[in-house]
Amino acid sequence: MFTLFALLPWKSTILPYSALFVTISFVLYLVSKHIRYDFGREFVLNLFCSMQGRKSLWVSDPALARRLLSSSSSKGSGIEQILSTKAFLPIISLESVNGDQWERMKENFLTLKTHLPPLDELAKIAGTTAESYLEKEEIIDSRALSKLIVEIMQTWLFGDSGEVSDEVIAAIEEWRKEIAIKGRGGDEVKALAVSWIQGKIRRNRKYFEIFGEKWFTDAEYWSDWQWLSAHALRSASQRLTRLNYK
Repeated sequence: MFTLFALLPWKSTILPYSALFVTISFVLYLVSKHIRYDFGREFVLNLFCSMQGRKSLWVSDPALARRLLSSSSSKGSGIEQILSTKAFLPIISLESVNGDQWERMKENFLTLKTHLPPLDELAKIAGTTAESYLEKEEIIDSRALSKLIVEIMQTWLFGDSGEVSDEVIAAIEEWRKEIAIKGRGGDEVKALAVSWIQGKIRRNRKYFEIFGEKWFTDAEYWSDWQWLSAHALRSASQRLTRLNYK
């Protein structure tokens, strides 16, 4: 068999396998694309509910979704609790927890929120920092975008426009990988990022005095910074859009 294969013309042996490989790769790409961005996500989540013996209901009206979410402190034990809570560790995700823990973390977050700089200031910092990135005419990939966001939040929260370490960005990439179910994130790298934010809190008297040593002994307190970043940046982007229209 090997001798026969070796004697066959190169094009008659290699090209069919190459064509098959390209075809399989293209099919996998289409399947992956639909799962991520199209009907595939709905199919996977419906299947997920069926495996748990649950009924699924898709809500597309934002107002109705808000009413449903605010009607109870429990989000159930769906994909957030089964997948997201583990992926975010050692951060406790405010969006994923339920019941009493959610109530406690929400109150902590609202307390922290009252001590933050104005969101208009965040919008201006975001605009200035983003423009500086664009002026460099460099490719803004996912890693550069992570660095951009950290620089914006660091400047807004702590007045620190210094360079963000590669270790912090690497930790964010590890979280993103695990949250997207692409692989297990590195615990040691994540721990470095937690130490980084805790160090900034300890050196900032205004933030340190809010919860004191609880910032460093209870994950529910320092985990609020993860939710804070997402919430603040969403609000800032809306304000930045309004400023651009004026």
